[in-house]
Amino acid sequence: MYNNATGNGRQDVQRHVETFEQGVSAANSYNNAEGRDDAVLYCVPTNILLKGDQLMDILRRQVEADPDLGTTVWQIALIEALREEFPCRP
Repeated sequence: MYNNATGNGRQDVQRHVETFEQGVSAANSYNNAEGRDDAVLYCVPTNILLKGDQLMDILRRQVEADPDLGTTVWQIALIEALREEFPCRP
């Protein structure tokens, strides 16, 4: 869908993916603040603000590395890609 999008289609997909990631990031921050470190899914450094095109690149690279990931729903695939890209360190 993303690769074949034209005009505003890519921007719409990027915006949708970015909004989803912002929600997951907010949940991660909440869990972290509440001491629920085991519920934090990935750990993006505080100096990085992920944009839609960056998220799509991360997702694309991870699906290329693990084609099975491309058969799951995109939200789970994105979370898994972000877990690989930004693992939490103990």
